[in-house]
Amino acid sequence: MKRSSNTGGGRIPPSRVVAFDDIESLLQVLTTKRVLLLKQVRAAPGSITDLARKLRRDRSAVTRDVQALERVGVLRVTEKSLPGHGRQKWIAPIARDIRLTAQL
Repeated sequence: MKRSSNTGGGRIPPSRVVAFDDIESLLQVLTTKRVLLLKQVRAAPGSITDLARKLRRDRSAVTRDVQALERVGVLRVTEKSLPGHGRQKWIAPIARDIRLTAQL
């Protein structure tokens, strides 16, 4: 089980802490590929297609990882309108500084 809290104000808070009840829960969410995804989104938010291309990963795998990270509250997924081209999901960090913690 995870709990999250915001610190600060504004549209994107300066920090977010997500606390897990145990290390096993944290490690289930925090895979190596998801860490790389978080780092990429923090450096340059973008669409799932853009992120998959930059990370050289399959788009569907990136989509699953984005969904998992959104569920625990570290990524924000919004939809942007593309004139004449429908909609695009935009992935951004929920805060500038994200801390994931677990209780022993």
